[in-house]
Amino acid sequence: MSNIEHEPPSAKAEFLMAIVGPITSIALGAIFMAITAAVAPGPVTDLQDAWGALARLGPVTTLLAWLGPINILIGLFNLIPGFPLDGGRVLRSILWSITGDLRKSTIWASMTGQAIGWLFIGCGIAMTFGARLPVFGTGLISGLWLAFIGWFLHGAAQRATTRLALDDVLEGMTVEQLMKRGGPEATPDLSVASLVHEQLIPGEDRALPVVQNGILMGLVSVSEVRNVPPERWAATPVASIMRGVESLSVTNPGQSLSSAFEQLAKQNIEQLPVVTDGKLVGMLRRRDVSRWLELAWKPSTHATNLPPKAADSSTQVKGGAFPPGDRAHRPV
Repeated sequence: MSNIEHEPPSAKAEFLMAIVGPITSIALGAIFMAITAAVAPGPVTDLQDAWGALARLGPVTTLLAWLGPINILIGLFNLIPGFPLDGGRVLRSILWSITGDLRKSTIWASMTGQAIGWLFIGCGIAMTFGARLPVFGTGLISGLWLAFIGWFLHGAAQRATTRLALDDVLEGMTVEQLMKRGGPEATPDLSVASLVHEQLIPGEDRALPVVQNGILMGLVSVSEVRNVPPERWAATPVASIMRGVESLSVTNPGQSLSSAFEQLAKQNIEQLPVVTDGKLVGMLRRRDVSRWLELAWKPSTHATNLPPKAADSSTQVKGGAFPPGDRAHRPV
């Protein structure tokens, strides 16, 4: 499966990126089989001769004899037009080239992928009850494996549609519109005891930015506090336990909300400091983006019923209108 970080710039670019994987697998398989045939001891006329020839091969040649057909099968399997398999991306690129609409092409390719997923699940269940299918065979283990592949394909295709829906909801929005301004802060010389009793316990935040003269110095969370014995809290400054700004992921007010939310999800963190010229201007919290998604779009069971554009209502959340929460920069 192709793992592409951003949508390709054109249908041609996606086609080339998607097709190269299966072609490489098939080419490698053909090369391995050609090498095996070249070193095999004499021609093979029947199945018994084939097993005898395999038995006389050395370990490296035997490995190539198995890798040949396996790579060819993988290449052919990935050409199945089920998004997000490579074949599904090839299908989307063709539809994109015909329609000129990436959104519509993604929906059609995703629906095809979900249909193929259901087909695999149905065939897998039938195999567990004794049905014999070409290539896949029959039996409980083979049937469950095929059903699992179908479940994976269906889920992956469905997530592709959901991702498209999220992009639609967040389109045109920036970090500035949902970031939280004026939240609690800590200073580098503040003791851990004061941090705990004056900030963490009374408040709801589990992580605080460390700021000096408006400049972001780092972040301190419950995780760092736990590493200090309580009897040493009073004598330990925050600066000695905080994570420095160089190790943090940050954003800026003008960054697109979609890419910032992807950054939160990809790194599995709960908030991003929003920085301008080294100065902290706010915090973008994962919970606030999730709450905006709840308000702007209620997911539908129909793949084609995507949420409306969020541009018209984005001004309603200018400056961050949601109450403070208890999310940390990372899981604690």
